[in-house]
Amino acid sequence: MNWLKDLFKSKFLETLAGKLTAILAFAIILVVILAIFGSQIEDRWLPLVYIVAIAAMGIFTYEVFAQNKPQSREQLEKEKPQENSIEPQRDIPPDIETQDSQRDVSPPEAKSRYLNELVLEYTPLSLSVLDVHSGDIKGRLALEEIYISLNTTTQIEKDDSRRGRVREKSKEDEVLAQLGRESEPLAVLDAMEKTSDRRMVLLGKPGTGKSTFVRYLALRMAQLLVDPKANPLEGWSEQPLLPVAISLGRFAEEIPLDTKCGTAKMLEAFIQSTLERNDQMKDFAPLILDYLRKEGGLFLFDGLDEVANLDLRPIVVQAVESFVSTYKGHPKSRFLVTCRTYSYEDERWKLTNWPVHELALLAPWQIDWFIDTWYKLHGKLEPKRQKEFEGKRSKLLSAVQPGDPRRLYEIAPFPIILTVMAIVHAAHELPDSRALVYERCVEILLEKWQLARSIQGSEETRSILAEMDVSASQIYSALYEIAYEAHKGFEKEDKRDDASTSLITEGLVVQVLHDQIGDRTKEDIFLEYCQKANGLLMLRGTIIPPGTTKPRRYYTLPHLTFEEYLASRCLKGKDTEHARELFNDGEDRWRETIKFMAEFLCFSNDPNRDKMNGLLEAFSFTTLDNPSALDWRALWLAGELLAYYRRRFSSKPSVHEPAIVKNLHRLIHDSPLSIRDRAEAADVLDQIWEPEDLFKFLPIPGTPTPNLHMGKYPITNLQYERFLKSDFGNKKYWVDFPKFDENSQPMNETWGEEGWKWLQKELQDKDYDIQEGVLLPRYWRDPRFGVSRRNAPVVGISWYEASAYCRWLLENWDTLEEGKQGLSKPQLVRLPIDTEWTSAAGGEDPKERYAWDKKGTVTKTEDIVRYANTAESGINRTTPVWMYPQGESSYHVMDMSGNVWEWQTNYSGEEYGGQKALSNYLKTSKIGMI
Repeated sequence: MNWLKDLFKSKFLETLAGKLTAILAFAIILVVILAIFGSQIEDRWLPLVYIVAIAAMGIFTYEVFAQNKPQSREQLEKEKPQENSIEPQRDIPPDIETQDSQRDVSPPEAKSRYLNELVLEYTPLSLSVLDVHSGDIKGRLALEEIYISLNTTTQIEKDDSRRGRVREKSKEDEVLAQLGRESEPLAVLDAMEKTSDRRMVLLGKPGTGKSTFVRYLALRMAQLLVDPKANPLEGWSEQPLLPVAISLGRFAEEIPLDTKCGTAKMLEAFIQSTLERNDQMKDFAPLILDYLRKEGGLFLFDGLDEVANLDLRPIVVQAVESFVSTYKGHPKSRFLVTCRTYSYEDERWKLTNWPVHELALLAPWQIDWFIDTWYKLHGKLEPKRQKEFEGKRSKLLSAVQPGDPRRLYEIAPFPIILTVMAIVHAAHELPDSRALVYERCVEILLEKWQLARSIQGSEETRSILAEMDVSASQIYSALYEIAYEAHKGFEKEDKRDDASTSLITEGLVVQVLHDQIGDRTKEDIFLEYCQKANGLLMLRGTIIPPGTTKPRRYYTLPHLTFEEYLASRCLKGKDTEHARELFNDGEDRWRETIKFMAEFLCFSNDPNRDKMNGLLEAFSFTTLDNPSALDWRALWLAGELLAYYRRRFSSKPSVHEPAIVKNLHRLIHDSPLSIRDRAEAADVLDQIWEPEDLFKFLPIPGTPTPNLHMGKYPITNLQYERFLKSDFGNKKYWVDFPKFDENSQPMNETWGEEGWKWLQKELQDKDYDIQEGVLLPRYWRDPRFGVSRRNAPVVGISWYEASAYCRWLLENWDTLEEGKQGLSKPQLVRLPIDTEWTSAAGGEDPKERYAWDKKGTVTKTEDIVRYANTAESGINRTTPVWMYPQGESSYHVMDMSGNVWEWQTNYSGEEYGGQKALSNYLKTSKIGMI
């Protein structure tokens, strides 16, 4: 009898009851007709009359059943209005309420619809359009399958019992544990769960995964509320909260320009109006605020940097803070605001006393995991291509290694770029710059921008180019201008009904298409593709601009970086001073666009050295005595542009290089920018300059060791790389290391072959990064410490590796830069003993002094950041060894306090994973020379 129960639960009987009067009327009319005219109908026609009547009744009943048949997930997805249900048109007609929308919906059902719509919206990757399976709902990659837990740059003491560990403890972790210095980055989900006052600002560089984290968190919370038995969210110990994701960029577009103060009511109205414009969510719109007050919620304010109008940012922040004050009463509610790091420097729109964490770039193991998972999932979707996918996996893994000449390892730690590279790699060889990777990806999207249309009675797939009958260059030109105008803030010429907007509105698209193509029919075809097909530009929803009540459609690109890339292609055709003017108007908004433009000028098939020189001139200065903060930031950008220039035009130095290098030194040492900004600028300068005395050794007088010299700087990645590329595995470098007793006195014996045995053992360990028989430093591919940062000190090498480097340096002295500094070849090169290191640092008077302190003085804690890279600086990575000249010791030795720990050669009497040395594993080697 289950079928009978299902029948009563369905809408069939309800609908049948509603239609019953029509059926009875039809039956009565039929009876009347037969009664009046039945005698006149010939007997031979009566059966036909009855058949027609019965057939009509049957068809009507079938339609009732068909209209109430439950829809599949695929059907619901296809009927989402932002993809398939809106025909191309210039204006949005008034909503037409159906009988179904007019009927009452219970609060639990309204909430369920809201959550299910969130699941549908957030299940696909945000870049799902880039996926070759994007048109196949069943085969589409899901966000939760490819998502990898992101970390912050904050370091905490490691705790193996913590939830959410993505990988098992590695050999590297074990060594760190033995050394007693175990730490790890704080996971972003842990940071959010444990943050004070249940609120947090999450910063990140472009493409580091801020919005993806928001989507993932909203998805998983919605899934758990829909189905409590769903897989738990690792790293989250509390009950799931109702997620409310709010695009601050979209919110700002609906704020009247004459608004003076942001309020909670403004955000409340925006949340409700957003739900009201969604057919599946609108029934929850009048209920959501009351629910959030009573039950709490997870409030995700995404993209403060996407508020293009800088005058509106303080108002948006006021609205957020007022909203949080209103809704923080529930003890479970949590609040998150995301923003690009550069965009959060201005005090005018910083949130008051909100804890701030910054997303870390992907670590090497995370990059490898993503690539492995990406191709594993594609292999499951297309089993016949598993062998092909395995080959692509191996090639991409190889392409992101430090040894690859394309230097893709420098951009692979950015999740968005890594995803785009995986897409491009499916069909092309990877180019060697970020801009060209995006160019290839845009080409792929345009090629696959297809729509199934009914042509002469059959379904055919037609590309947008074929359907519009235009060239690709025309579409590209239109897309470049659309992105540029949206990024700048589009304003219609007649300004008749609303102010400028940074969203890609239908009005903007239509106007640009009209200027570029001038054909109404083709413009409508273009809009139809945007609305119904998976392509580069997609219909997202509607907004209600300030001062109006009429919704307007708006469109989005797969990611903000795509808008920045496309806008840069339009900007490339304008003069360089125009780029500087845009930068002055909105530095944080145009920075990435200008960098894309410079990359394309350098690395495209048609490089333009003259225009690059024009850009360098526009963003640098020579004689300014009192540069503004904006001037300093423009100079910082000039350094980044110069790095591109030098890679491409190395044989023709720019005339602006000396001034840029000189003023970058001023920025790093004397500018009013924050210490973190200056550290970022130092990394830029490190790509285009290195100190002339990098390889210099300095005399250290007053020690028992005669003729002692010590390297002026810690050993850098650049210096250590020479050892890796030389005869690293030569046994003579790994034997007979000098041995000292507990009193730092030389012994008559050496460590013999212990170093060599250690190396052979490590080369067999699959947990370590080994390339062609060379053991790479443990953090060699890490963007915070590794080879991409040339003059940062090398870290993650053992005492044995540091000692072997000393032996290699001695063996090759005459051919290396160290041997060209005017010193004769030494008798011995080794790590210093502790007394030698202390002497080079200026002695022990007074106790607890820093290396730069003059006799009788000790620096106050709050002043330390001026002299060295310490935890107080908040930089959370190593800095170039030359960054702190004011922190040199009395003998001019650098970085003796701060930046890194350092190995010494003393015997310690303790076993640290087979390594005998004082201090800590995360060290670098300074060379003590005799």
